Order: sequence, then C-alpha cells, then structure tokens
Amino acid sequence: MNIKKRKGISIMNSRRKRFLVLCLACLFALTAFTGCGSKENGKTSNGGGSKTAKGGKEQVTLDFLMCWNGASSQFPEDMKNNPISKELAKKTGVTLNVQTITTDEGEKLSTIFGSGEVPDIVNAPYWDTNPGSSGDFIRKAATEGLVLELDPYMDKYPNVKRMMTEGVSESYKKYDLEHPDYNGKHYIIPQQTPRTDADVTQWAYNVWVRQDILKDLSVEPESIDSSEKLYELMKQIKSGGFKDINGKPVITAGTWGNGWNYSDFMRSFSRDTVSDWRNLDGKITHWIFDPMEDKKVLFMRKLVSEGLFDPEAYTQTDTVAKEKIATGRVAVLNGHYPNLRDFMRQTLYKTNPEMKYVPVGPFLDADGKQVTAKVSRGRTGSPAIFLSSKCKNPEKALEFIDYINSDEGLKLVTFGIEGVHYNMVDDKPQRTDEWQDKKENDMTAYVNEGLVFGDNFVGADPRKGWWPEKEDPDYEKAKEVTPLEFYDGTNANFIARDYPDRQEYESNTAALDYGKEFMRATFEDTDEGALKILNDYRKKLKDAGLDKFIEYMQKEIPKVKDVRY
Repeated sequence: MNIKKRKGISIMNSRRKRFLVLCLACLFALTAFTGCGSKENGKTSNGGGSKTAKGGKEQVTLDFLMCWNGASSQFPEDMKNNPISKELAKKTGVTLNVQTITTDEGEKLSTIFGSGEVPDIVNAPYWDTNPGSSGDFIRKAATEGLVLELDPYMDKYPNVKRMMTEGVSESYKKYDLEHPDYNGKHYIIPQQTPRTDADVTQWAYNVWVRQDILKDLSVEPESIDSSEKLYELMKQIKSGGFKDINGKPVITAGTWGNGWNYSDFMRSFSRDTVSDWRNLDGKITHWIFDPMEDKKVLFMRKLVSEGLFDPEAYTQTDTVAKEKIATGRVAVLNGHYPNLRDFMRQTLYKTNPEMKYVPVGPFLDADGKQVTAKVSRGRTGSPAIFLSSKCKNPEKALEFIDYINSDEGLKLVTFGIEGVHYNMVDDKPQRTDEWQDKKENDMTAYVNEGLVFGDNFVGADPRKGWWPEKEDPDYEKAKEVTPLEFYDGTNANFIARDYPDRQEYESNTAALDYGKEFMRATFEDTDEGALKILNDYRKKLKDAGLDKFIEYMQKEIPKVKDVRY
C-alpha cells in the first residue's frame, strides 16, 4: 500500500483500497470518456442534449468517473448494449460514459479539480476528510464550488436522502459528511452504510497460500498462526522448487499492485487498535512510537533480504501484479476474499483448480489475541458519490441513483431481469441455475451481462437481510480466519481532529511519506540501517510538533467516555 499518512498497520487500516477496487469496480463504460463531454459516432458532443425515447422517458448521457485504481478490468466488453444497462436506460433515461483510472485515486481527484473538468458523477474514496486524504480533496473542491450542493434535491429523491442519513455513524456524519467547512450544506452521498450489523460486508482480508504447495509440504493452513511461522513456511517454499502454470519458478510472496496490502504479512505485530493513537502501559502516544513499528520494519527487511518477498511488489502496477497472480506464480498472497475469488475464477482456477489459494491462520496479534476486522457501528467511512457543480442534468443523475437504490432498482442491478436471470421463490429472488453458475464459474460472462452494476451506486444496502446469497464454503472459512468485531465508543482519531494546532501540524508534515520511508528501510543492508530510517522519521515528526500534539491528546482523551484507540 502506498501509505501517505500511514495509520499503523492493523486489519482495520488494511480495509481501504482494494476490496473496493474489485467490489466497487464493476460499472459500465459506455463510450470513451472525454472530459465532461462524450463522443458519439465519431463526433464530439457535450452530452447535454436529450431526446425522448419511445415511451416518453427523457434520455440523457452523463459522464461518470469510477475513481478507483484498477476498476477497468471489471467492466463489460459491450459497454452499452448489455441487458442491464439497456433496462436502466429504459427506466431512468440515463446512459453513462465511464472513465476508470490506473493511478492513485487522490492524484486523479487533484487533477480533475485542478482543471475544473469534473465529470457529471464521480465515485471516489471518502474515508475521512483528514488533510491529504481523498476526502480532503473532495471537501476543498466542494467549498470552492466544484461539487454540487444536494440540499435542493434531497426531498425529491427519497432513496438518495436515505443513503445520506441511514447507517451513518454519528462521528462520520459530524466530521465528514457534515464537515464544518460545508456550513450546514450537503455534498456527499455515502455508500455501503449498513443499516444493521448483519448488513456489514465481511471482506475477509487474509494471507493466502496455494493449497497444492501446502499439501506438498504437509503443512496445515491452521498451523500458520504468526508472522514468524509464515516466515518459516516461506523459507520452505523458496527451497521447494515450486512452479507456476508455465513452469516458471514461483515468487515466494507478493502483493497486488503498488504493494497493496503488504501489512497482512505483519499481522503478529499489529494491536487491537482502530486509531492512530496508543495507550501503552497507561501512557497515550502516537502509533509511530509503538515498539511494534520496529518489529514490522525488521520483519519486512528480513523477507526482502532473504529473497522471500517480491522486490517489485511495492512499485508494480496492478496489471503487472495480476499477470503474476493469474498464473499462480505468487505462492503466498494477501488481500480480501471477494477480490481473490472473482479474479481467480476468471483466470487460474479455470485451468488449474488444484492451485486454489486458501487462507492460513487465524493469526494472533502482538497481544496474543486473534486478529479481527474491526468495524464501528455505523460505518465510519465509505466510498462516496458526488456530482459536479456543472453536471449537465443533476435531476436525471439523481433520478438514476435514486432508482438503483429503490427496491425495484436494487433487484434489477443485483439479480437482473425476472424470468431471464432469476425467478421469485418464496417472495425472494433466486438466480436461475445458468446465472448462478456463471456467477460462480464465469465471472466474465456475468460482468458482461451488467449484473454487478449496482455496486457502484448502492448505499444502505438491505440485500443481505432479505436476498440471501448462495452459501460459499470457502468464504465462510475465510471469514472464520479473520472475523468481524464491532466496537462502540469514540475513535481517538476524532478527538485528534479538534487539536487547535492541527492545521499547522499537518502543514509541517505534509511532505513526509512514511510509506516510502518504510519501503526504503526494508531494502537496507542491515537492521541498524533500517531502524535508522524509522528513527529519522520519528525525529522529523517530533520536529514538526508531534510532541505537542501528543500532550494535547494526553489531556483531552481522559475527558471523553469510551475512547477506542
């Protein structure tokens, strides 16, 4: 992971990017994207023209940016004429031009806001509005008039309004959706805000190993319950002469693009925390001073120096990473289950099902507790949708989003067309055998049908409550290895936001990038050299005013009830 403001390496913090890249990446690119316009029949159009289709529904074309690195791989080959997009155009009058990205999400947002050429609709990370985050770029753009204010429209579109109010934690609402800089106005439509605990998606982030290799080594996956045991397994794999499907020697351990998310390999050095702050022996401090950071640096340096970790992992593109993963060349892999499942079903598992990746663990953390995926009640952050202030037709854009989040629309974008893709059984949609089989074994065909469209627009999703999915034993096992753990109380990060000198501190540290320093440290020749880089970074933070920040937190945290670190 490219960590610009690294928040410790915990399972909660490994949440962020890539599940969303795959699970939120499935939308239709209907034509080539050209700024805020479109091309039709070789002619450039502003996309604002509308026509009335047979049946009387006004038809418009809107530009949509899926601002998630790697999203393009999941888009339908026929971007316009698949059954679901055609049905959505019939129901809403909206067709989408879609642009995807292969770069950093924040960089893309900075580019479009800097140019003033913001697509009509954008789906982007909005985990928080901390300085330097994607949410911060969006917040600044909203205050500068580049993002559409939604208040004049909310009562007209009840499902959009519901997305903005239901399933949202009070902290997230106070500090992010209703940031003080918004002056009481609303600009952001959050997604994946579960109405109940049961609606929370379990991504099952884990460390995965090819099962044929484990079998050959007579290693039970449950026996690998620590990073050190994982290290010993890696050494066995390196010396074992294992090959990929093309007969090439395996890479012992690697990641998806840009190093995402190498922190999974360091689970034994994580703590039961959800914030940037620690309470170590009764003393409140910043995560950078946690002794576990030393252990993380040294562990990853050991993997790199012994040739157990792909030296290209930190910098390789998602395309390069997938080329390796698709052939089974990476013996030990990280990431979440939906990502792994959907990609592998289309590639490696088609020809070599014996090379299926299985999760190892459960891992125990630094305190001897099982590593869990920690989630606050009421999601504390989410991908989000916003509209350009220059949106060609805000009413149609919101009608489109509103429809997808209606019961009828949710059924369409989740299960397809009744009688074709599913039938109603006991008042619940049930996929036909053909389309259930495609979902499980031919994701390309499933995607090309348009049947993952809604993941890009659905907010407080009720599907899990009354539209159960077919049981997936592999998924159930993955969830057992890293189960969900809900927590209440106030995340210490929210207390930190009220620090009076925070803006000055963030300005002083804006140029510092711990992710790059961490990666550099792992390539050092000695442990001493690696730790020097870590300690130099700590000094830079202290010079920037971190000690004063810590003093503030030591004074303020005791005033707040039920603080979670």
